[in-house]
Amino acid sequence: MALKTRKKVIIFVIIMLLIVLLLLFLIPINKKKSASPSFLYHVDYAPSNSVVIKNILPVADSLGKTFDGSGTKEGVQGYTEITISNTDKVNHEYYILIDKQDSDSEINGYYVKFYLTDSNDSPIDGFTSNLAPVYDDLLISKNKPSSRILGKVAVNAGDKKTFKIKSWLADNYVVSLKEEQFKYMVDVIEEY
Repeated sequence: MALKTRKKVIIFVIIMLLIVLLLLFLIPINKKKSASPSFLYHVDYAPSNSVVIKNILPVADSLGKTFDGSGTKEGVQGYTEITISNTDKVNHEYYILIDKQDSDSEINGYYVKFYLTDSNDSPIDGFTSNLAPVYDDLLISKNKPSSRILGKVAVNAGDKKTFKIKSWLADNYVVSLKEEQFKYMVDVIEEY
């Protein structure tokens, strides 16, 4: 009788193990999916992603749009080239953001103009008007509320594109003897 009992226990254990293994394969394991992006991209900034505009020389939009980062005193214009490399296997869209940095004596964002172009100086959507937008008119980023959205750009899978950000002091700014500045950082995030 002891032999029959052992056989029954062994058969019971084997059947239970088979049931557990079968359930593990048949019941999907709920994995928590994240809404975060793939982060399969790389961004280069030239000369830097940090810009300072001083209250030296207000200019008209027609002149500001031609700035190329050279030939003027530091602080008169802001100029940054951004190269976004999409290393993913699918196309992606990216937000180019402006993150204003606090300063002791800062210029009001209503007087700082922005212009976004591709590498050939052709304006990106939203920048084709004769008037360049000011910082205060840029939309706040919902993914990064401390920043404003300068533009949204697309980069194909495995490709890279360069964009130019030009900024300057609007010609309706009244120059004062008090030194003021507008400091900002450029950032790029994947749309998700």
